[in-house]
Amino acid sequence: MSDRKRDNKGRLLRQGERQREDGRYEYRYKDIKGNTRSVYSWKLVDTDKAPFDKKCAESLRELEKQMRRDLEDGTLRG
Repeated sequence: MSDRKRDNKGRLLRQGERQREDGRYEYRYKDIKGNTRSVYSWKLVDTDKAPFDKKCAESLRELEKQMRRDLEDGTLRG
């Protein structure tokens, strides 16, 4: 078995991603100033369903794309 991180469904997680004990996914990144920031989501990918009593608009992977795009454009503020 691989030594890479997996979620509770057995899916491989990318660098910077992790699944918290409460089931939420977290993505950590560094902003323009070098500070560590995090974004959270109940869904890893768009096809996942959020828990019944939890509100979730976007998946973690979509949030990652936005963060990368904003960092490249220089529009992400800390």
